Amino acid sequence: FLFRLWLNELAAENLDLAGQIHIFNSFFYKKLNKKDLDEGYRSVQSWTSTVDIFDKKLIIVPINENMHWYLAIIYYPEYILVPPAQHGLPFDLNNNDHQYVYLTFLLVFILDSLGEEHPKVGTVLSKYLQAEAKDKKSVENPRQARYKNLTVPTQPNFCDCGIYLIHFAQVFV
Repeated sequence: FLFRLWLNELAAENLDLAGQIHIFNSFFYKKLNKKDLDEGYRSVQSWTSTVDIFDKKLIIVPINENMHWYLAIIYYPEYILVPPAQHGLPFDLNNNDHQYVYLTFLLVFILDSLGEEHPKVGTVLSKYLQAEAKDKKSVENPRQARYKNLTVPTQPNFCDCGIYLIHFAQVFV
């Protein structure tokens, strides 16, 4: 709910930027993350029937596991379809020194205020994007996404993860 409210407020300020963002429902990852990934994809396949996620710049995926919220952000999902331009897009992977790298692949960023790593999330979302590319774009051999756990501020307790979740999305955008 808070993500929708935030996106509506963002749209009032900057409609173009808000239009480049898709936020999945908080149940999306839970439905997608099945032992059989094909079954998981089928359970969420219709969730993008009215939106082309490959036209978006960012896809925000709120995730709740073991009573803890964390965030996955898919950066330029179209990169799973075709490689970006020769030099890719600049992205600062280390905010401290502002040394930019040029992305030539799709990245899934994982932001967890408890500092945990979630390699399975990167794999599940990569497989989802590949299935979506095959289904909605008829791409036979979509590329694979990579994931990166970002170092983010950690919460001092076990109850503030929702606030951190919203904050991370706002700062990332």
